[in-house]
Amino acid sequence: MPTVEEDSAFEHELCHKNELVIGEMKEFSISKDDEDTKLLLVRNEDGDYCAFGNKCTHYGAPLIQGVMKNGRIRCSRHGACFSSKTGDIEDYPGLDSLPKHNVYINKHDKVVVHTTKTALKTEKRIKTMKTAMKNDVKVVIIGGGASALTCSESLRQQGFCGQIIVVNKSNLLPYDRPIMTKDLSAKIDDILMRSKDFYNNFGIVLKLGTEVVNINAHEKIIECKNKDEISYDKLLISTGLTVRKLDIPGSNLKNVFVIGTPSDCNIAAERARGKRVLVIGASFTGMEVVCFLRQVCKEITVCCRKSVPFEQAFGKEVGAGLQKLHENRGVKFHTKNGVVKIVGKDVVEGVILENGLLVEVDVVVAGVGATLNTGFLKSSSLQIDREGFIVVNKYLQTNLPDVYAAGAAVRFPLRYYGGKLVNVEHWQMAHYHGKIAGLNMSASVQEPETNFQNFHLVDSIPFFYTEQYGMEIQYAGYGEDHDEVMIHGDIANGKFSAFLFQGK
Repeated sequence: MPTVEEDSAFEHELCHKNELVIGEMKEFSISKDDEDTKLLLVRNEDGDYCAFGNKCTHYGAPLIQGVMKNGRIRCSRHGACFSSKTGDIEDYPGLDSLPKHNVYINKHDKVVVHTTKTALKTEKRIKTMKTAMKNDVKVVIIGGGASALTCSESLRQQGFCGQIIVVNKSNLLPYDRPIMTKDLSAKIDDILMRSKDFYNNFGIVLKLGTEVVNINAHEKIIECKNKDEISYDKLLISTGLTVRKLDIPGSNLKNVFVIGTPSDCNIAAERARGKRVLVIGASFTGMEVVCFLRQVCKEITVCCRKSVPFEQAFGKEVGAGLQKLHENRGVKFHTKNGVVKIVGKDVVEGVILENGLLVEVDVVVAGVGATLNTGFLKSSSLQIDREGFIVVNKYLQTNLPDVYAAGAAVRFPLRYYGGKLVNVEHWQMAHYHGKIAGLNMSASVQEPETNFQNFHLVDSIPFFYTEQYGMEIQYAGYGEDHDEVMIHGDIANGKFSAFLFQGK
């Protein structure tokens, strides 16, 4: 518990009322009891002053380095957005909102913050949430990732007091997945998105280690492999992806790893220390793994079928520049070349490439993509496209009444791409989908699903990032089908912008 002294309110003059113009923000330091604490003062689009915590609630980046526009404060590092009026998180990644401090203008036209020492030390705030009460409405969520969590939170934040049941095939609580490829040694307890107590406190029931095998939409029941049947009033499917396993001779040898669960990553990191490592795959997963392992292994080689890493996402020119970045740190590449066989008696001794070359290695780590977790839906009447993606409308509704879908396993109409159906597997979009699904489920409890007056549509620009030896590359938009890349700046020194175009 905080001491009386820490909880004692105090006031501090920040600036003159005319010092900031509308749309401007400034960071201030406040000294109290020989401790310096910073806060962020903004003058929002209404001309009102608001004071918030100065750090992004995602990974703690200084918000003063970001921008404020259209009623939002946007973090410059990973793109999280917060309301310039309330500090509430509005776009992702991350879960928590900014702490807000009381501000007023005194008789001397000074902007004054009224707060406490404890409040100044607070870096995150959970929006007000209801908990479960006696209510016959039941929401069931299949999946245990970011979409499942933000959907649950959005429901409670909207005042939904019914039952929320999360059914997940995995035994793990939702965790921060992007960390795993950037730090293979990260422990599961350190990267949980919420503690187990959080779910208990807000009446979110977790059924972990429970696999769903069918949806009976007519009876509004999901059927589980353990023979359990769970009824629902509203259903969200957010099953995401499963890491693709290696399917080549020798993939069952010891010291062959696929980047999957945190425990898989932890073991791979430990076995790679001081060893010769080969990484299969040069997309985001593979190349982030390379960045981490380069710090601990003896030597490292990358094998991929593309001509350069990141080719599909960034284009050949950017990919070539990033390959050079790795080569300058001793990473070897075999491009346009797949692995056809892993050799060794009991433990990996080497790999054979498509061109017949034998590469001697001690550890193999594969980041070769993922498959959809939608196979269990094939016998249902849910609309699924030829590739296995669940098709939803702009409100994330499926073709079945009261059934929604979100995250990496769906195709949804992207407003900024002419409303075309797209699939976006980014962590940010998974968070956002869950929020929208939760908002719309809550609205549908109060009104028919055919009345969309209070419904929300998917209105976010896809965003993701990757870190390569301390250089952060940010990607905004949707450029999967690009056929031209325009570069501004210098890729070699990491200061550049790349614009992806489709068509002339």
